[in-house]
Amino acid sequence: MWTNHGFKVGKSRFTLSGQPRLRLMRLGRFVLAGVIGTLEDNANFVYERLKSIPGIKAVRPQGSMFMLVNVREVNPDDLIFARDCFDRQRIIVLPGTVFGVPGYVRITFSAPRHVLMEACDRLKEYCEETISGETHGTGMDFSECSSLGSPAIVSS
Repeated sequence: MWTNHGFKVGKSRFTLSGQPRLRLMRLGRFVLAGVIGTLEDNANFVYERLKSIPGIKAVRPQGSMFMLVNVREVNPDDLIFARDCFDRQRIIVLPGTVFGVPGYVRITFSAPRHVLMEACDRLKEYCEETISGETHGTGMDFSECSSLGSPAIVSS
């Protein structure tokens, strides 16, 4: 085994030792704290925006990058809700049925803030149109908006 600049290389392993390891651990904590802070901010932002959308009720996340949203008042069939969200507004959500929670959809809030804002606006438009019975199309020309070319909320 030999050591070079704090790296130990043995027969079948590669490890960090000494100061480089401590620096990497500190950097990892710093990066992780930033990611967690961003996710918390995004969770609060999306939760507050969803509270203003008629017919849905969001469940505040507890340490996750996903949020469950009750959509039964808009459409009791979460599979149809998810399909229509994509077809009419280009929003991707996962039906709760996949997770054993019918009547809910799962969204993620790990996207950039401008994407989350756009997604919430589209979801609000979709819910208002669906509740009022105005389901005749999106009213949007996706070809003219570069930010609308891809789905607004991607959930996995």
